[in-house]
Amino acid sequence: DQIRLIARFTNNIVLVFDSDTAGEKATERGIDLLKEYNGNIALFNHHNINLSAVVLPSGMDPADYMLSHGKEEFSKLLEQARPLIDFTIDSIISRFDLTSAQGKLAAIDRILEFLSTLSSRIVQEEYIKVVAEKLSVEEERLMRELIERNRRARGRISQGRVEQKKQFFPYDRLEREALRLIIHDVGEARKILLNLEEDVFQSGPNKDIFRLLKDGLKGSEEADVSQLLSAIEREELRRLFSSLLFEEREYENEKTCQEVFYMLKELDLKRQISILPRKMEKLSQQGDQEEADRLFEEILRLEGQRRALQEERINQDHLMEGQ
Repeated sequence: DQIRLIARFTNNIVLVFDSDTAGEKATERGIDLLKEYNGNIALFNHHNINLSAVVLPSGMDPADYMLSHGKEEFSKLLEQARPLIDFTIDSIISRFDLTSAQGKLAAIDRILEFLSTLSSRIVQEEYIKVVAEKLSVEEERLMRELIERNRRARGRISQGRVEQKKQFFPYDRLEREALRLIIHDVGEARKILLNLEEDVFQSGPNKDIFRLLKDGLKGSEEADVSQLLSAIEREELRRLFSSLLFEEREYENEKTCQEVFYMLKELDLKRQISILPRKMEKLSQQGDQEEADRLFEEILRLEGQRRALQEERINQDHLMEGQ
């Protein structure tokens, strides 16, 4: 809501630091703000809002500067603001002695730690080029190290989520986890979950969002889903889609998507099976044994599907472990 309100008045947000805090404090504050920005990046982009930063002369805050230099000079200063990511990278670099190997390595480590928090892989790749030029380091070396950091983070997060789901995961949360994975992943990982049937979603709003994603991504599994937000008219669905879309970016893998896929399918089969015995009992009491027998056959069929699904899941786990 705050972002939408700001967008009515301006497309540019400038963070103003005084020079006394433009070092470590500004860097840490910039990183904190970028984490918040990552969580709302689609909304910022949707409203064409740019985030940048500038440093005031020593000993001045914005009010002091305007009083001593005037509004026009302050406006000129704001025009010198740099994008927040660039500003944060330069702030990190300024804290280290790049003339020594130790200082340079420490700067690289800190910058890569920062870049790994960015939600967009494209943005990561672009800023690797910038950092490589600034620090006179081979771009390929930086990219390999960043990929390795992302891979380690992906493994930790994915395993944690899989174990959590194995213990207990109510259907609504599991459905929303599936939607979150579809929104934030691309390629094969996303395609796995888009193969679900919409009937496995028991929650109406979750089912509506899944239908929107499946229709909107048809034939283009690599597409950016943030563009779909503007097509949602119902406020309830907009809020749900936004809450999923604006979560902090976390890296996943195909195994996580596969786990959620099979859990949703099995949960749907359990649901279908669970409602039939009561219907059978009612039909038997009414003397309609033929229909009751038909429902019994349906239970056997669904149980067979469930066993087959469990076997398929085990086989898929073995395949992925062998990759």
